[in-house]
Amino acid sequence: MRNFILALLIMMLAVPSLSAQVGYLTDVSPDNAHPGSELWVEITGSDTHFGEGSETTVKMEIPSTNTIYPTQFHVTSHDTIQAYFVIPPDVVTGLYDVVVKEEYIEYPFQYVWRLTEEFSIEYPSDCGDIDRNGEINIDDVKLLILYVYLNESLLEPMEVADLNCDRKINLIDISQLIQYLFRGGPHPCGNCP
Repeated sequence: MRNFILALLIMMLAVPSLSAQVGYLTDVSPDNAHPGSELWVEITGSDTHFGEGSETTVKMEIPSTNTIYPTQFHVTSHDTIQAYFVIPPDVVTGLYDVVVKEEYIEYPFQYVWRLTEEFSIEYPSDCGDIDRNGEINIDDVKLLILYVYLNESLLEPMEVADLNCDRKINLIDISQLIQYLFRGGPHPCGNCP
């Protein structure tokens, strides 16, 4: 029994960085996105030792509800990961955890770090304010008509003009904006999933 305990202690000392410290995430940048967007996210940690384990997993999740995995990610240093996420248009909106799991399999131990940092996926709060002047009015209707019928350009992000959240900007969006302004219809993006 003494030999087993001695062997166990030697194995723990052989990987001191894993047995002595547990890393944590310090930053996720950017920390928000809109449904339907595609973006690179930089995940930064402290004492994380990304890429040193046998397997690294990156994901965004609302536990028991929704999980989004990056299409690709790169460990750029021991404390930084670059992950490319494609946010589905019909995604559940809300506050997500960005999770990085690093597994270390050293017989007979398995080290798993579950590191979380918050990431928000929401529809734009300024939905319907096409000209970005801080209010929704007839000028926004004019700009939307010019875009749909005369192919005039819109300011980015164009999601503010997709009032029914179907990932298209068309006559339906114009109609919804007019309904909101003059007939007491729902707030732009108010009926989005």
